[in-house]
Amino acid sequence: MYRHRRPSDRFSAVDLDPYGCPSPFLDAAVQCVSDGGVLLVTGTDMAVLAGNCPETCYSKYGAVSLRIKCCHEMVCGHAYLRCGFVQCVEWQQVNTA
Repeated sequence: MYRHRRPSDRFSAVDLDPYGCPSPFLDAAVQCVSDGGVLLVTGTDMAVLAGNCPETCYSKYGAVSLRIKCCHEMVCGHAYLRCGFVQCVEWQQVNTA
């Protein structure tokens, strides 16, 4: 995906669907989506995100999961937070270079 970072090579839609945690691939996926494009992210590690392994969740997503009634809503928050963090880092790198 890093080969498609130039604005002329970017995609209008990227579907990121790895087996397990999508975090290692988020940076590349964000960089290859065109402005106004769509990034679809799927994570298949629900047990980690839903509170079964809070330490693993922190190492993969940078957030602690809790085993509570609204754990699925929290999963959306963790994923959104991680995508926003990657986008923020990308924006800083572009504007400081």
